[in-house]
Amino acid sequence: MKRILILALVIAGCNTGGDRQTADSGSINQDTLVKTDNTAVKEFPADSADLALTPLSNDRFRNVTVRKISPDSAKVSGTARIFEATLSYAVYEKGKQVYEGFHTASAGAPEWGSFDFNIALPSSSGDPETYLIVFESSAKDGSRIG
Repeated sequence: MKRILILALVIAGCNTGGDRQTADSGSINQDTLVKTDNTAVKEFPADSADLALTPLSNDRFRNVTVRKISPDSAKVSGTARIFEATLSYAVYEKGKQVYEGFHTASAGAPEWGSFDFNIALPSSSGDPETYLIVFESSAKDGSRIG
């Protein structure tokens, strides 16, 4: 009986017991996208200050939000667990990449680092085919790895 009790205590002690956050990996290629239909992507609606009303997450990015701060710019913020704390982003309009850039998070993997930066919005940012993709670039070949 004592052995069963000790075994139960050991097993219970192995449980981390903390709250675990799971990442939603429902986005395309594990990218975190921003578009209004609350799937994986959020658009840049001309009449809304909150572009990503619900923070978006996946294995590498958490709580990504986009907030319009003026008619031609938006603030992107969240946390990332990425190699050397370098995240990349691209703005697309009607399926074509308008521009691409990068930003540095406060910490690199395996830690979660925060990021907060502004982006310029295309002149037609109310177009439903305008969107932002936040991703990590491969150190090996530069490809998008989420």
